[in-house]
Amino acid sequence: MPKILATGVGSNIGQGILKSLRAAEIGGEIIGTDVFRYAAGFVWCDASYGVPFASDPSYAETFLKILKRHGTELVLIGSEVETWELSKLKTRIESETKAKVVVNDPALVARCSDKWGVAELFREAKLDHPASTIRMEERHAFVEKHRFPVLLKPRHGWSARGVQKIEDRESLDFYAAHTAEPILQEYLEGDEYTSAVVFDRGGTYRDHIVLRRDLLSGTTFRAEVVSVPAIHAYVA
Repeated sequence: MPKILATGVGSNIGQGILKSLRAAEIGGEIIGTDVFRYAAGFVWCDASYGVPFASDPSYAETFLKILKRHGTELVLIGSEVETWELSKLKTRIESETKAKVVVNDPALVARCSDKWGVAELFREAKLDHPASTIRMEERHAFVEKHRFPVLLKPRHGWSARGVQKIEDRESLDFYAAHTAEPILQEYLEGDEYTSAVVFDRGGTYRDHIVLRRDLLSGTTFRAEVVSVPAIHAYVA
């Protein structure tokens, strides 16, 4: 029977992982971890553990002890802040335990944790994306070209922390000077959609899904599966 560990089970992602595992009816043991003692997802786990924050020096040893104690075979990450740390620990975990860690290599994780890195990935892949710049000395020229409003945000962050919708030059100058590693982006009006694409282990495309999302503090609190021909065609 499989032994699967999910991290961040108090988060919406972690709870989604647990819900999916239970719905799949694959049996086995599900272990959950979280930094908060009363994480909601613990109630759906067969065993649960509090762990230090991923930035804590004791995180790695604590995590490895849990994996070894249960003979864990698979690690699924439900916490964005743990993704970077576990990508760096992946080789060690897989050499010292039975577990496989579902995470990309550290270089790609680091790039995708940087909003400018994501914009550059999109550009290289020739995917449509908002016009973006990190050259704040060119911010006024950027606005002349793309018009107000624009978005200014930290390159590194999550849950919409520090994101500002800028409507005028005075605000633009202020937030450009008071935001750590800022990125300036074209503002796109309209609904937000997320597309998830599924490939099999051989790299063959299998399916995709399109969700229209409502966000609260950068987190999905409501989503609806929709059929939008233009989006389906673009994703395909």
